Amino acid sequence: MRLINAGFFVLIFILLSGCSRSSTETVVSIKKDKWYINGKITNEGSPAEGLLMNVRMVNTVFEDRGDKLPEEFKDFKPKNNTDNFISKVPEYISSGVNAFTIGLQGGMPGYEGAINTAFEGDGKLRPDYMQRVEKVIREADKNSGVIILSCFYQRQHSHSSMLYSKGDILNAVKNTVGWIREKRVGNVLLEISNEFMHNGFLYWGEGKWLVSISGQVELIEYAKSLHPGLLVSTSGMGS
Repeated sequence: MRLINAGFFVLIFILLSGCSRSSTETVVSIKKDKWYINGKITNEGSPAEGLLMNVRMVNTVFEDRGDKLPEEFKDFKPKNNTDNFISKVPEYISSGVNAFTIGLQGGMPGYEGAINTAFEGDGKLRPDYMQRVEKVIREADKNSGVIILSCFYQRQHSHSSMLYSKGDILNAVKNTVGWIREKRVGNVLLEISNEFMHNGFLYWGEGKWLVSISGQVELIEYAKSLHPGLLVSTSGMGS
């Protein structure tokens, strides 16, 4: 897995001070341009001081509800996959990792056509998927780790759970933010889209809006209006 820091992302933050009482012992925050965990600057005294050193683990909650799962993966079990990752969380964090990026629509699993999404087509959250997400969040919390929770991945289109309309996408953000607020997880920050300028989003019904800066800002501002204490970002193309 690639070890990456916040500088490699286009991170857009609209911050208000304060955070609702958290159910987690771990709370992530930003002061000026530096990251803090539980009020302490990250990686103090090292070249990574103030950075959020994170590993992209978007497929730790992966599933494929479609019919294109390769034969070599026929025995794949989503729960086992998540549990295997959870067992390694302490090792990652003790080695210097501050955060993990996990995805509600995952990433590229090595083949095309996977139906991997925490959302129904109207933006509602699927409880079984979110149970795996919460397990990862809680395990990270136990080890003073942070979760970057990414909503949208460009390959999740052209299937029955596709988020087609702008309303569906807004509902997905609303439900995700509501879930974070309900769970009161202070070690989570929200990422609206993975590589929002990626051409794959043009296959979405509202693709032109999604790949635009104005569309991303609108979604960030919408999320912030629902949960002012939440850190909200989006991911660009690494430029």
